[in-house]
Amino acid sequence: PTLNNLLENRELSLDDGGLLVSPQTFDTHTGKDDSKLSIHRVHPDFRVAALASETATLDPPLRSRFQARLAHFMDPGEILQTISAAPDRTLDASIVQEIVGLAASIPEGVSLQSVHDAARYLERNPNNLTPVKAMQPYTGMIRVDDVVGSLSTSLKDKEESSKLQSRSFVETKTTKTVQDIIASAFESGKRAVALVGPKGSYKSALARQIAKRSGTHAELFSLYSDMTARDLLLTRGTDEDGNTIWRKTPLSRAIENGTWVILDGIQKISNDTLTSVALLMEQGQIDLPDGTRLRAGDGFRCIALAHPPGTAHNHWMSPEVVGMFHWIRVEQLPS
Repeated sequence: PTLNNLLENRELSLDDGGLLVSPQTFDTHTGKDDSKLSIHRVHPDFRVAALASETATLDPPLRSRFQARLAHFMDPGEILQTISAAPDRTLDASIVQEIVGLAASIPEGVSLQSVHDAARYLERNPNNLTPVKAMQPYTGMIRVDDVVGSLSTSLKDKEESSKLQSRSFVETKTTKTVQDIIASAFESGKRAVALVGPKGSYKSALARQIAKRSGTHAELFSLYSDMTARDLLLTRGTDEDGNTIWRKTPLSRAIENGTWVILDGIQKISNDTLTSVALLMEQGQIDLPDGTRLRAGDGFRCIALAHPPGTAHNHWMSPEVVGMFHWIRVEQLPS
């Protein structure tokens, strides 16, 4: 109903008590912004473009507000042409064709950006990854056991990284490989990586360790089930005088400062809440609830931690969520 009223009448109640009204209504009754009444004029050029999957059903009144266009999957030939046209592409044509073939064979489809990311990922490790393994993080998860000790990255060399290693962290071939996979994903252009594994599979320790190994600060953000999209970015609080103010979260601080953030427990929050930061992960920008637009600093990176999807009722890895992260499956270390 909220969105329907905005589309039909250009009216919307804001969280701060303000009201958006149509330009006709605003010009008729006020003629100028009134800060006391907090009435704001909607721009005449305001338009809405909405995206939805074919399986989703829309409320009839809401559906009547849109003109629909059915977008089909890209033809493999178009994907191949787009991937091959990248100016810095170094992969052989046969490898590019294999990547495109793998993408086209996925029943639920895969985004064009994911195919580009997989190609860059393979370019970073041409001698250690196959096209199938390069596509795994973008269509499902790459299993650490499949690539233990095989990746090469530009992380600090062994002697230097040992100086930055926590004394309480014991490095193994498996943990080293996970850190290399994360570093390789970041170097291939991804801003966000997700570590998925059961409880006790060293996810938190690894996330903290690779941040320290990379010489950067990491903000820890523990998520909870009732969290909203607004709670991810800002929370409401009071100052010393009792006035209500916005407080930044670890995520918004990391965006602003260009540092790392560890999102602990992304399986706990709803898909709608998690996908509200999809634009941040893909393009590095986000609009805050207070109206501020943030652009992520060059050093911004996100490591998300989660438990594996369980039953059909707990399948939190929707196609929209899958496209946000570079997925890595970790298991408990053998005793």
